[in-house]
Amino acid sequence: MVSFRVLLLNLVAPIVTSLKVTITRADSYFYESWKMSELILFLEHSRCNLTALTIEGIKTTSDALKSLLKLVPTVVHFTLLENESSTYTPYLGGYSASYGYYSSDDDGDWVVSTTSPCSVSGVDDDLLRSMSVTSDHSELLLPRLERLILSVHGDAFQDSALVEMIASRRRQSTSAAGTMLGSLQLKLTRREVSEDFVAQILEMRKKGLRVSVTDLKGCRTDQELIKLIEEV
Repeated sequence: MVSFRVLLLNLVAPIVTSLKVTITRADSYFYESWKMSELILFLEHSRCNLTALTIEGIKTTSDALKSLLKLVPTVVHFTLLENESSTYTPYLGGYSASYGYYSSDDDGDWVVSTTSPCSVSGVDDDLLRSMSVTSDHSELLLPRLERLILSVHGDAFQDSALVEMIASRRRQSTSAAGTMLGSLQLKLTRREVSEDFVAQILEMRKKGLRVSVTDLKGCRTDQELIKLIEEV
C-alpha cells in the first residue's frame, strides 16, 4: 500500500485552491516522523494558487513555516493549529492529564511522558515580522491575508510583535491595496496575554476587526465585552 508520504511527494495538483493537512494522532510515530519539507515539495511541484490553507497538529519550526508560506502568496484564509500534545488517561476512577506518545514497535504501546513532545512553537517574533507590512516594502508573507486563525503555544513570541503584525495589516495603505486583515481568531495554549495586548486588540475591534482572543484565563475579548455591558 502506498504511504501518504510517498503519495504526497509524487502528487502534482495545480488546480487545488484549498488545502488542509491534519495529523489526528498528534503524538504518534507519524507525527514525530513528519517533515514539513514534504509539504513544501508538494507545493513547489504543484504551483497551485491556494486561497485557503489549514495546517493542524503538525510539528514545525519558524523557518519551515516561512519557507512554506513563501510558496502560497495567494492565500486569503490561513489556519495554524499547533498540537497541544496532551491527552487524558484513566486514574483511580477519574481522569488525569498526561503527555505521551505511541511507541514505534509492533505493540504500539502508549508511553507516558511528563513533558510535551512538541515543546517548540513555529510562531515566533521572526515569523511575525515576516508577516508584517513594512515601510520599506520588504518581502511579505501572505500578502493577501484576510482571515487568520491561530491556536498556538504562544511562548515563542512577544505580544508586541503580534500586535504590530495585526496593526500593520489594518493600516489605510494596506487596505487600499485590498489586503486588509479582517478577521482574527487567536488561542494561546500555554500562557496569558497582557492587559495591554487586550486593550490594543479591543481598539482594533472598534475599528472593524472581527477578533476573538483566548488564553489560559478563557476568552479575553468576550470577558472585556461583558465588563463593558455591565458598566452601562
